[in-house]
Amino acid sequence: MKPCLILLTVLFLIQGCFTETAKNDASPVRLDIMSDSTRRACYLHRPAKTPSGKAPLFIVLHGAGGSPKGLMKITGRRFNELADIHGLYIAYPEGIKKTWNDYRRDPSTYAYRRGIDDTGFISLLIDRLVADYMIDAGRVYVIGFSNGGFMALRLACEIPQKIAGIAVIAATLPAGQPGICRPAKPLDVVIFNGTDDPIVPYGGGGLMLLGKTRGRILSTDATVRYWQEINGCAGTPLARDLPDTDPADGTRVREITYGGCGSGTRVRLYSITGGGHAWPGGSQYLSERFIGNASRDINACDAIYGFFCGNEIINISD
Repeated sequence: MKPCLILLTVLFLIQGCFTETAKNDASPVRLDIMSDSTRRACYLHRPAKTPSGKAPLFIVLHGAGGSPKGLMKITGRRFNELADIHGLYIAYPEGIKKTWNDYRRDPSTYAYRRGIDDTGFISLLIDRLVADYMIDAGRVYVIGFSNGGFMALRLACEIPQKIAGIAVIAATLPAGQPGICRPAKPLDVVIFNGTDDPIVPYGGGGLMLLGKTRGRILSTDATVRYWQEINGCAGTPLARDLPDTDPADGTRVREITYGGCGSGTRVRLYSITGGGHAWPGGSQYLSERFIGNASRDINACDAIYGFFCGNEIINISD
């Protein structure tokens, strides 16, 4: 297969009847949901032991060209491991034609061209999961990679009443979104972006894929400032450089946390010097030539769990 075809296939990992199919104990259960007369799929990993009380829910969104199973593979199924250890529910929804209708209005994205109501789908999914499982409606978090990260930013704008926080990997605010996005309440926000991402430029501008612009985006710094403003963060930021546990990966990670925000929320940035369009601590799913470096100095799954659930995990990626 030609490199460009591989890139198109894998890269950019860029109302309601509810049924559940059988599963074995080791695999997530598939849930089928009717949304806008379309059968939508989601894979739910339930904790190995039933929580004693209501538990948090992580909704994890794959990138364009990706899939729930593909993202589980890239992350080493670490979220599922954390679910079994700490009693979480992990939901992996599937985008129509492997895409999400985010704010970029990219005509090359199937979900945008067809006007797919992904916000409505995720909102319905949250309602059903909260109703049918021991899930705390006040601790629902959306995590997204690339196209899924842009979608997480859209959900924070459109259904903030159903979301306590978002984690964004390899994505920033699309140009124009801040003018129409004023969430009614503060949210916890954590962002992981690489300074050498060849697709989603750290400094903003045109999002590039195969030499074509797929929408214009704000810089990482502007995205962080936006969420500081939305959350009313007034504290002095705390910064630290994380240990360079894998000098061979070509990256260094700086963590910057903004506190003093409304309702006790926080905004945090993991700025990954030398990092590419990759999941930190995940697999190098494509060559560095196409996506840049995947950092091995931090595991984003562990960091996200610690940020949202207040139990920082010290050990980082193997």
